[in-house]
Amino acid sequence: MQYRLNPQYRLFLCLRLEQDTLHWFACDLDGTPLEQEQQTCSGDVRELLDTLLMRVRARYPRLAAVVLGFAGTMHNGIITESFGYPELRGVSLSAYLHDKTGLPCMAARDMQVVAAGYAAQYTPVPKAAVCIYIGKLGAGAGIVLDGKVWDGAAGFAGELHYLPIEHNLEYAQNHFAGADMSDYFTKVICGCAALINPDRVVLYADSRLTDKVSQIRESCAQALPEQAMPVIELSRSFEQDYTRGLFTLAKKMEETT
Repeated sequence: MQYRLNPQYRLFLCLRLEQDTLHWFACDLDGTPLEQEQQTCSGDVRELLDTLLMRVRARYPRLAAVVLGFAGTMHNGIITESFGYPELRGVSLSAYLHDKTGLPCMAARDMQVVAAGYAAQYTPVPKAAVCIYIGKLGAGAGIVLDGKVWDGAAGFAGELHYLPIEHNLEYAQNHFAGADMSDYFTKVICGCAALINPDRVVLYADSRLTDKVSQIRESCAQALPEQAMPVIELSRSFEQDYTRGLFTLAKKMEETT
């Protein structure tokens, strides 16, 4: 006789809040999506979440955990900034989701989720890695240390626009207008090398980085000692890493409850 785990014994709801859109999928223990959709947020996003959670909870009684990724910042679980959703400031999204579902729930910064997804594809996981993405609201990073995502003492780790680089805060507002992207990312990567010494830095593909990665590698190699030089990789897998990260965090949460 052969036995195997029924992958639909437990299910997860994974949500991604970005700009004016809520992306979501329900998946099984293997990460196979059972249903997925995206919905536009035209009003208070909490109303959309309430309706969705009620619908998914009723449709999938074996739902075991909920994870939501969003663009913003948190401190002690409370949202201090949520780009595009001012109604979420001061809200503990994890507690909010738990109150609505009664399930283990987690809300995490988008780059925290992406870094978890990037690391999950490797065995063993990277000792130290920095994942950098350029979005419509500037650049942000997710950090993996000893196989675990590092968010910092106050959830501030990865807020690249607070590095002491000239015009850095302005770049977050003007989409890097007038910036020398090779010079900018050389400074960012060298700063990361000096502070956490990553073995790899992932730059997610963006039109502003086209044909610049080789120059960034060369400039970093000139500025850093050989033993501190990370592998600098250009990745086109942002969406895949985000999806894998949501599933990875949901599964870990279910395994520990």
